[in-house]
Amino acid sequence: MTFDDRMRLARAAEAAGDPDGAYHHYVHALEVDAARHEAWLGKARTAGLRTGWRVLPVDEITAAVAQAVERAPLGQRDALRCAGAALVRDLAVAHHERSRRHLQDYVSARGEWREHLGRCADAVRALEEAHRLDPANPVSLETTVAICVLQLEGVVYDDFGDYQIVTQRRHGITGGYEKELKAKIADCAAQLQVLRPGWVPPEVHVRELDPKSTCFVVTATVGRDHPDAVTLRRWRDEELGRSACGRALVRAYAQVGPLAAALVRRSRPLRRLSRALLIRPLATLLRRRR
Repeated sequence: MTFDDRMRLARAAEAAGDPDGAYHHYVHALEVDAARHEAWLGKARTAGLRTGWRVLPVDEITAAVAQAVERAPLGQRDALRCAGAALVRDLAVAHHERSRRHLQDYVSARGEWREHLGRCADAVRALEEAHRLDPANPVSLETTVAICVLQLEGVVYDDFGDYQIVTQRRHGITGGYEKELKAKIADCAAQLQVLRPGWVPPEVHVRELDPKSTCFVVTATVGRDHPDAVTLRRWRDEELGRSACGRALVRAYAQVGPLAAALVRRSRPLRRLSRALLIRPLATLLRRRR
């Protein structure tokens, strides 16, 4: 087949929604004539679509775009750099959005958050390459900041366990990775303030566990509306929530409380012991303090 034949097949496959077939036709077209920039750009575009949402082949995409720019006529190279940057940026954004949608469906599955962070890193790396191609365009920098902020904020979700107990949990990041993301945001912000004077980075709202949404031992023992339960919830919300140590205690309790509640709920002797030795004495002490 001639180069033009391969290109027609590649474009037809793209139009039909077959990026894998289109990719292979572009590759075969380049085997016929590696000097044609349009085939390199087609390879870059379909390389990012054929692998599915789990993988973004950043190195292959950016290498193909670089080849397209190098092979283009001199007068077209600046325009092709901008087009290549937009292509890489669009693939990165689509990759990140597909990963976020998947995480929403499988947020409680083991390893999904870690894999999502890896895909975020790939998207950010692609955006950095897009910015190198078109450094006067601020969109890649702004998108990088947005992806970094979402990772810093983390994800809070409801985990449904045995006995219909709903436990609120949080996916976060390590301290080292947090520093890395903040440094990246600061670097992008410095460049954005040159490109767009007055630009202000978005605020980071770290997702925190809501202790009011978690089922605890008190509710399992005496019920949600019992006066002792009301007293203990007020203590948690009005006093523990005001200090770092208190908030840490609430978060720790959110981890172990559901298991203890499950045990208490299934055993009448445990409910009696819990009320006599823990809940009633503590609630009485708190009421006397007021």
